[in-house]
Amino acid sequence: MKKAMFILLATTMIGCSGLPTLSTQNKQPSMAEEKIANTVDINREIYGIGKARISSAGPFVTEERAREQALNDLKGKMNQKIDIYFQQELSLVDSYSKRIYTSSLKDLRDYTANIALGNVTEKASFVNDGMLYIIVTASLEDIFKQSKYTFVEYTSDLIKRLETVKANVNAMEYIAPIENVNVNSVQSREEKMIEDEEELLVK
Repeated sequence: MKKAMFILLATTMIGCSGLPTLSTQNKQPSMAEEKIANTVDINREIYGIGKARISSAGPFVTEERAREQALNDLKGKMNQKIDIYFQQELSLVDSYSKRIYTSSLKDLRDYTANIALGNVTEKASFVNDGMLYIIVTASLEDIFKQSKYTFVEYTSDLIKRLETVKANVNAMEYIAPIENVNVNSVQSREEKMIEDEEELLVK
C-alpha cells in the first residue's frame, strides 16, 4: 500500500519544479539524526527527509505534505547521483558522439529520477516538537541500473533513427535531368516540313 502511494505521488511530481524542498542547511533535530543513523544504510542508500506541521486538517494531509517534501529532497540527491553515472557512461563515448547526448542529458536525468522514485521505501516517520517527519530511501544500485537502462535505451533509439536515415538514403535512385527542348530548332523543322509540302504541291 505504501509503495502504491509513493508511485502515485511520484507521478504527480513529474514536471513540478515549484514544489517546496527541504533545505540541507537546516539542522535536523537530534531525533531525526538518530533515526537516519539507525534506518539508513549510507553505503547502499540515499535518503530524503520531509516535515510538516501537524494541523487540524488531519493526519492524512500532514503525512502527504511531509512525504512530498521528503520525495523532493530525495529527488534532488538522485539527480546528483544520476549525473555522476551518466558522466561515467559518457566517458565510454567518443568526443564527436558526445555532442549528440549532451543536449538531452537533463531530460534523460529527469526521466530516470521519476522512474526511480517509484521504488522508494519509507524508512521512518515520527513526531517531534509538533512536526511530523518522514524519511524515505532509494537504493544506489537501483538508481545506477535505471541510469544505465535509460542511457542504453536512448542509444538504441538513436541507432534506430540513424538506421532509418541510412535506409532512406540507400533507397534513393539517380534521376536523370530532363533535356531542355530547343524551341527554335523545333520551329525550324516545322518550317522545313511546310516548305517541302509546298514544293510537292507545285509539282
